[in-house]
Amino acid sequence: MAIKYAGDDVKYLRELYHYFGDPEVGDTDSELATMVAVVRWKGFSVDCDKLSELRTQAKERVANTPTAPSTAKKYVQQHMNEFEQTIIKGSTKKVVLQEIAKWEDHPAAKAAQEVISARQAQKEIDIYDKLIAAGRFHAGFRIIGTKSTRMSGSDGLNPQGIKKDNKVRSCFGLAPEGMILCGGDFDAFEVSLAEAVYNDSQLREVLLTGKKVHALFAVAMYPGSTYEEIMEEEEVGDFNPIYTNGTRYKDGKQGFFGKIYGGDYNTMVMKLGIPEEDAMQAEAAFERQFPGVSRARGRIQDMFCCMSQPAGLGTQVVWKEPQEYIESMFGFRRYFTLENQICKALYNLAQKPPKEWRNIRGKILRRERAQTINGATMSGLFGAAFSIQSQNMRAASNHEIQSAGATITKEVQEAIWEHQPIGVHDFKVMPLNIHDELMVAVSPDLVTQVEKTVMNKVEEYKCKVPLLGLKWKVGIDSWGEK
Repeated sequence: MAIKYAGDDVKYLRELYHYFGDPEVGDTDSELATMVAVVRWKGFSVDCDKLSELRTQAKERVANTPTAPSTAKKYVQQHMNEFEQTIIKGSTKKVVLQEIAKWEDHPAAKAAQEVISARQAQKEIDIYDKLIAAGRFHAGFRIIGTKSTRMSGSDGLNPQGIKKDNKVRSCFGLAPEGMILCGGDFDAFEVSLAEAVYNDSQLREVLLTGKKVHALFAVAMYPGSTYEEIMEEEEVGDFNPIYTNGTRYKDGKQGFFGKIYGGDYNTMVMKLGIPEEDAMQAEAAFERQFPGVSRARGRIQDMFCCMSQPAGLGTQVVWKEPQEYIESMFGFRRYFTLENQICKALYNLAQKPPKEWRNIRGKILRRERAQTINGATMSGLFGAAFSIQSQNMRAASNHEIQSAGATITKEVQEAIWEHQPIGVHDFKVMPLNIHDELMVAVSPDLVTQVEKTVMNKVEEYKCKVPLLGLKWKVGIDSWGEK
């Protein structure tokens, strides 16, 4: 049966190929599927001794600190009075612990910080264990891992989850013996893509000055902070669990991208623990400074807003047919067919619920006002539909930037892979792509040619992304030096 099953894979693949009209072979995603498979089989070089040291250090951070939700809750609550314990509300999520970690001179703050650090260490240990067991870095990816066509990690070890800390990345020499490591990352990649998509002259002006918009956004998020102070935290900074990512700079980065990807001040409140007033001020300042981004957001909302309440909250919900898909600047489409159908089904059900529902007697209190059970059910259905609609808008905003970025990095990878001879040969190039980073182990005789290929490919895309840039380094010792 196993042999028949494997044979059917070949049969069905051929039938699918004919069903889709015998498409031309050699497309980028197909080429990368081959590349990822063979490069993963070979594996990249890692320093297991250094990884073992990092594992020991991570173990020390976990040592006496509970991380499971129930035990972590008790660990933090033992330092709190009955009133303070209501803050946790039965949850030890990161944002809750970060809020507690802000309490000055309070023993619960120290306990919350310890739990945050221990949980991060646990994730690191899991990755270190796998790398040490294998003795190499076998990087697996799904070529179209997301609906925006970005790659995602696979096969039990997510390459995209490896910390950016230089101490960690320096353990990855990557280049096998006899090969040279080269690589780099795109300059302000997603911001440059956003500028191209939104055509915001003020955003371009800021980028051309060399200032980091992430840091500017962080200044608005954290009143009293200066741009210079936040820029000091750009690389790694002193780890401070008060901030979601350890530094104000990284929080500013997350807040900025949350905004351009369709979030609002509530996103900063919920995910970063920013006080609501500061989050609202940061959002207002952002929209004043970059009106093009706000216009783009309005365009997305108009495309995918299928339901609205023109007369205000609690009034009639009006339906308008939404767009079925959104397309990146390079033509890759993200469809919302199923999501739109679900929204319409919920809308129809809420508009005309079954007779049996309407006959249920009784009232309940919802949003500080009494509603019939049928009315509350209708409100719940509309609420579910509006939630899906909001998700569609965020996904559409995300797609315009991340899909374009995925196309560029994939095309550059494929151009590099063209240097690998067809058939059974020694490896000449071994590319690795982690979001906006490109690393490649190169045969010494091809170093100059590969660099030229990369830079030529990047130059091709500047007609659509004018601020696109890539810093390329040759002959580096590890991933950390990239």
